[in-house]
Amino acid sequence: MQPTYTAFQKRLRPGTARVLTCLFLVSPPPLLQAQEGQASSPVHQTVEAPRSSAKKIQLHKRANSPFESAGVKGSVTGENAIEYLIEAKTGQSLELDLRSDHALAGYRITAPAAPRALHHGQGRHSVYSGTLPRDGTYRVLVYLLDAAAKNGDRAEFFLNIRIRNPG
Repeated sequence: MQPTYTAFQKRLRPGTARVLTCLFLVSPPPLLQAQEGQASSPVHQTVEAPRSSAKKIQLHKRANSPFESAGVKGSVTGENAIEYLIEAKTGQSLELDLRSDHALAGYRITAPAAPRALHHGQGRHSVYSGTLPRDGTYRVLVYLLDAAAKNGDRAEFFLNIRIRNPG
């Protein structure tokens, strides 16, 4: 059975529950107060993620090649980003090669259900190669770094994706 507010009041010294109630009713916690003309903000600050669109990548096996691969051409502008979804299995090798006309183009690789990125890359030519830790959908987010995004810059890029089975 859940304790009720009345049960909570009975455990406090006389008058304490009344003071606590007044405090909650009179003023919200300082972190929740909004400045004039602004909406109230949540207690936990969050970093705004780039706006993105997701695209599933279909990998293709080429004759006489141990890799399944795909090449993707695209562009990102300002704070917009493109997220590519890649199905892969534990133990497979992933190779990414991002070439861009902008030095502040970047990408982030995230494993399925992972709290942090597997890898961050940036620059006109950035390469990643690694063994994948789990089965599922890997996410590759291509974006502009803050300085370029805030200026509304545009980056053209080509992303080459290759996956190879172990062995």
